[in-house]
Amino acid sequence: MVSSPRADAVTADRVLVLHSNDPDTEEAVLELLAAADEQLAGASPVAIVVFAGIDADHEHLVAALADRFGDVPLVGCTTDGEMSSAQSFQEDSIALMLFVGDGIVARAAVARDLADPVAAAQQLLADAAFPGAPKVCLALPESLDVDALALVEALGAALPPGVALVGGTAGDQWRFHRTRQLCGREVFDHTMPILLLGGDIEVGVGVASGWTPLGRVGKVTRAEGPVVHEVDGQPAMAFYREYHGHHVEPNPEFPTLVLEGDDDQGYLRAPFRYDADTGAVIYTAAVPEGAGIQVTTAPTSDILQACRHSVAQATAGAGRAFAAIAVSCAARKQILGTRTREECTILRDALGDDVPVIGFYSYGEIAPLAGRSRADFHNETFVTLVLRSAER
Repeated sequence: MVSSPRADAVTADRVLVLHSNDPDTEEAVLELLAAADEQLAGASPVAIVVFAGIDADHEHLVAALADRFGDVPLVGCTTDGEMSSAQSFQEDSIALMLFVGDGIVARAAVARDLADPVAAAQQLLADAAFPGAPKVCLALPESLDVDALALVEALGAALPPGVALVGGTAGDQWRFHRTRQLCGREVFDHTMPILLLGGDIEVGVGVASGWTPLGRVGKVTRAEGPVVHEVDGQPAMAFYREYHGHHVEPNPEFPTLVLEGDDDQGYLRAPFRYDADTGAVIYTAAVPEGAGIQVTTAPTSDILQACRHSVAQATAGAGRAFAAIAVSCAARKQILGTRTREECTILRDALGDDVPVIGFYSYGEIAPLAGRSRADFHNETFVTLVLRSAER
């Protein structure tokens, strides 16, 4: 049952989460600000993260937040669904996370030109001008008509060693037409905003999907960005149909595991469609030529179990979490259907009711796999970012 339109809040010592499912943006903002005033009791946030449905009035939203809180670092994006500890899973809603504790340092910046990913990454860090080294970089880029994998690789290379790069690409409710990104007082549609967080915090990251590789590893022998033309010298569809048969067309229910070099973990790519004339398979993001690929399969129970694995990885370190940000995939939502809400329930049960949580459904997830420092760009994956107070 979806709750009636209102704003709910969950607060901890250093974080406040607010969530409204009122379809009227002006009313939603009034509810959110009223709840914020009540919870903050005169305190000022040091950073704001915003996840919102595509049909919201985003210009009004960021203007109202800026009018109330000033030029506090703010980043956000549109989504394929929102989640929080205040209202669980929702669609067409507005969810906010306000960082309010002492000792948290935050800077935000946005890259407006993504044509050159390396230049964009360097410009972002120069504009952010973070004092010292941050602990985490939250990135929320466009992905519909840019190479998100290249953006992630460039940003990861530009960040100082040891900085956790996490996030996800903006969504537009499975329309694949136009997404929006938010930074400060402005709304964009072809950019990459980032939020750098540091100070006396520690970071834990978890990444899991639930899909299991099936069959042999094929080699991508010809590919251009997201278009895989050939596997093992044959049309890519021949490899796909080797396992799924001629009656199954490429779809997100059966993502492809991509293995680069000596990689034994890999990341998932969601097949989106295929070219009946050439046999090429088109994915939602780039698949490198020369990479190994495997088809995968998973029952719904394994997809949901991946949430538990992701949270377990993120909370493995010492110290208690004071906040969490989750990024799940829009394709997972499509597959889970009416069970989508269970992802947020699993997350909440694992972290406890006193940990504020915010999250969204994306068109691609950003995070390093277990034991690695370099972030990858994933599909159909559940990412958990946990923030803990640094031990003194």
